[in-house]
Amino acid sequence: MKSFRSPDRWAVCLLAACLVGLVCYPASGQDTDQLTRLYTPLLDTEIDSWPVDPAMSRSQEQEIWSRLFQTYTPRRSVVSLQRWIRDVAPLCRIEIDRDGLESIGLTLDTPLEFDVDAPPSPLIVSAMIALEPLDCVIQIQNGVTRLTCGYAADESLSVRVYDVSGIISKTSHSTRRPALYQLMETIQTTVDPESWEELGGTATIRPQSSRRGELLCIAATTQTHWKVLVLLDRFHRINNGVPDRNDVHDRPFANASSQLRTTGVPVNDRASYLGKLPRFRPQ
Repeated sequence: MKSFRSPDRWAVCLLAACLVGLVCYPASGQDTDQLTRLYTPLLDTEIDSWPVDPAMSRSQEQEIWSRLFQTYTPRRSVVSLQRWIRDVAPLCRIEIDRDGLESIGLTLDTPLEFDVDAPPSPLIVSAMIALEPLDCVIQIQNGVTRLTCGYAADESLSVRVYDVSGIISKTSHSTRRPALYQLMETIQTTVDPESWEELGGTATIRPQSSRRGELLCIAATTQTHWKVLVLLDRFHRINNGVPDRNDVHDRPFANASSQLRTTGVPVNDRASYLGKLPRFRPQ
């Protein structure tokens, strides 16, 4: 069966950039007690969302996410799929969808390639980059982290509910519904556009009103959900003036006078000024 998605390297790198912050500690080895974590926007979202899964609570899901985002340094440049699964087991247990992999001609001996000279990155980011050429993805369902092929993930979507009230809360009551539909359109045209039902894919998105506010119910693959969550969190932060934890280091200044007025430091001295600021350090 043909996959609805045709992932390419720029899309994987874009997701990696969305998921990983810029401030980190270097890895000190693969012992889980010594591992540090990179700053990850996905684990620090302001927007509320919940998995709709009969066998997994939100706290269980968060634990899986936390494991997947532990710092990982590949030990070998080329390793078989089966050996890699064993190597990362202390960080996160990953099951293999053998039927799905065999359907696209892959076996447990299929090699994965890693850049051992690259800076440390979260386990999931290294995995996505290595798996992308094979058209394989990571899927989380029923409390299980599974490695499967792209089309199998497209046929077994995860459902998630997002509270987007904070994004459209400042619109009038008469324009709230149109704003919700505009948000849906933005999601479908910017996040994996080819995966959505309207363009021949399988992912769906529907609005739902509740006493809590405006909700979106989305059925999509795990990796698409991650992109949607980061996008919605960005909209929420912009709409409500909530900065990122390390936003002060990346906030651009329009001109010299605005920087001097904001920080009291001239443009030419910005680098030394930022170097003296306290940096966010994950625990």
